[in-house]
Amino acid sequence: MKLFIYFTGQFPDLSLLNSLQNESDIELKLVPLSHISVDIGYRLGKIHIQSQVKAVGQSTGVEMEALTAVSVAALTVYDMLKPLQKGPIIIEKIELLEKLGGSKGSYLKLGASK
Repeated sequence: MKLFIYFTGQFPDLSLLNSLQNESDIELKLVPLSHISVDIGYRLGKIHIQSQVKAVGQSTGVEMEALTAVSVAALTVYDMLKPLQKGPIIIEKIELLEKLGGSKGSYLKLGASK
């Protein structure tokens, strides 16, 4: 999953965003997970959030965990930035980049890097 947030104001201290990676207030337990990570970066005036999720013995629905992780991270970033931004903060382009296995098989978005 990948999400782009466009933010045009003064960017806050990156340590605030790094702390999101350790946020555990919301546990994602729709399916049993063996791995979940959320990476947050900033380049060219955009915040990029990407999540990777792995599950063992679960054949379907795992991508919902990644979508939830990216969405919660985006909303947290939005909440942190709204006092700093006078104009709109746009959250957009949540998309599945790659999926391996599952009931419908594997998927790799055209142009996505592995």
